[in-house]
Amino acid sequence: FPSGHATSAFTAAVLLSEEDMLAPAYYAIAAVVATSRIYVKIHHASDVAGGVALGLLMGHVGRRLFPLPARPAGMVGPTEGLLSP
Repeated sequence: FPSGHATSAFTAAVLLSEEDMLAPAYYAIAAVVATSRIYVKIHHASDVAGGVALGLLMGHVGRRLFPLPARPAGMVGPTEGLLSP
């Protein structure tokens, strides 16, 4: 029933977006993946909606079970120093 592509894309978006300024891009890519499954007529919209819901749930459960360790003071994140002057 649920779309595996949509589930994977949204699980990845949730997990990758934690403390990352590229979070909107991760969700946008996940949305493109999910809608592409409908566009190419592989899944019905309900399959994709179920996949999105399952992916979001799995991502948040994964974050809860395996939180990122705290960063030492003064250490920048993976994308914080890239765009700063």
